[in-house]
Amino acid sequence: MGLITSVVRDKDLASEAFSAARRLADGPAQAYGEMRTLLRRSHGASLADQLLAETAALSRTAGTPDAARAIENFMARKDGDHAHHGHR
Repeated sequence: MGLITSVVRDKDLASEAFSAARRLADGPAQAYGEMRTLLRRSHGASLADQLLAETAALSRTAGTPDAARAIENFMARKDGDHAHHGHR
């Protein structure tokens, strides 16, 4: 889900913003936190250090219920539909 991926009419802005906020709130909180941390630290990190940090973050989140649900949802999709995960 991108944050700036569509243009909406003024009258739809509030409902679209609420919908986007709800999708974020319902998302994988631990993974979002790891992504924020990785992004914040990436500016000063070498590629090697960043890749190590990403590997560690993946290890911390791979066993969560959110990860299991995401993998289950991914596997349940029809072929060719994987590229549209999270998009309407």
